[in-house]
Amino acid sequence: MVVILYRPDCWKIAEEAAADMVKAFTNHVKVALLPAGPSSSWPGDISWDDLLVVMFDDKAFPDEGNTFIKKYLEQRPHSATLLAVTVRYLFLIERPMELR
Repeated sequence: MVVILYRPDCWKIAEEAAADMVKAFTNHVKVALLPAGPSSSWPGDISWDDLLVVMFDDKAFPDEGNTFIKKYLEQRPHSATLLAVTVRYLFLIERPMELR
């Protein structure tokens, strides 16, 4: 499973990334979106092939989100895969018209 954990300000880009992943991996990988907040919990069973994508910008990441990341890593001591993605500079890049 791929879970995209995002700061509230990054929800639009997180949704776009999730849609792209669903399209690319149709019927192969489950993709879920989670806002970094107090009610965030892993949406499925723990598996060796889980991937946590953390989307952030230049603002402080919520404490609840950091707690979620710590728990994710602790629950998968030998298999945790995490991809941190900054979206700060994505706003500065000119996007092709078909992606707007």
